Amino acid sequence: MLPFVATVLYDEKTNKYYLKHDFPERFQFHLAKHKDKRVTDNVKRFHKNNTLKQKAYLHSVVIPLTTALMDYPRHERDHVYNHLKLMYLKDTDENGNEYIREFREDSEDPGDTRLMSWFIDQIRQMVSIRYGVETPDAKKDYDKGFIEEWVTEIENG
Repeated sequence: MLPFVATVLYDEKTNKYYLKHDFPERFQFHLAKHKDKRVTDNVKRFHKNNTLKQKAYLHSVVIPLTTALMDYPRHERDHVYNHLKLMYLKDTDENGNEYIREFREDSEDPGDTRLMSWFIDQIRQMVSIRYGVETPDAKKDYDKGFIEEWVTEIENG
């Protein structure tokens, strides 16, 4: 079975829900293969995961350096991470209520890889502008010791 991704929409005129497929032609082609046959249609929530590499880079390079540059102790990295989410991921729903977009898969509004990349880029730009420090590139491999030594140097002034 091929996975097909669609968005559930509501038509107020007919008072019915319907699916708007991302690739309707491909979906129709697949349905044509099963003409006059009984099939099952499993509907479940779709989540485009953040990559493990993105999460590792954010939590092992970007957040530790940002925490040190903001003069927070190491044990407050979670506080800095939440503050940065508040700065860059605040959104407003259709009722005007503010909320923070989440990166967890079980969130009502899961972040995708583009949102994670954008979030990391915003933090890197903020660090560059405010503190004049270029955050190391994500494409390079860093051992944990290198980043922690750099954090220690920043903390010691």
